[in-house]
Amino acid sequence: MRAFCALYPDSEGLDQIFQVLRQLREHPFPIRWEKPDHIHVTLKFIADIDPAVLDQAIGDVSKTVTSMDSFRFRVDTLGAFPNPAKPRVVWVGSDSTPDKIATLHGLFEDACANYGVRKEQKKFTPHFTIGRTKKNGRVENLKNAFETISFQPFDVVFRAVRIMESTLTSQGAIHKEYRRLTFGNSE
Repeated sequence: MRAFCALYPDSEGLDQIFQVLRQLREHPFPIRWEKPDHIHVTLKFIADIDPAVLDQAIGDVSKTVTSMDSFRFRVDTLGAFPNPAKPRVVWVGSDSTPDKIATLHGLFEDACANYGVRKEQKKFTPHFTIGRTKKNGRVENLKNAFETISFQPFDVVFRAVRIMESTLTSQGAIHKEYRRLTFGNSE
């Protein structure tokens, strides 16, 4: 099974993210923009895992995760991976990693590693992917477009970690909630 552990924004935060995305859509870039239900911060991606093993890893972190409080994440940066000159991914997020997100990322990395899932080697940067360059698409002047985008920093509220099953199709990935670990309080 292909899966990932993620934080999904509250509806107000999602609206703010889409205000940024709408401004970017005004530029004719060969970018496939994300659908609203695909906007999330990935804590851990798992390319292939047996569902029984995933259940064990979830069980290992469940008590810790559900004892945490819901929290806010400040979105203040528009960026691209690997960089705006040659982007593959366009994102909004933050240059810094809040403690709670770092803790959750570490919990899921460690829990999955205990069952043989390789830890991610890249530096973890919490972000919402809002677009991906189309195959063979050349994106020029994205940095210039970034400079025309105006948005005030805003907060997104996270209330749960969702473990999602991801199935690849010719129309793109289909995400289906596998499990949800809700934080102990609600803001």
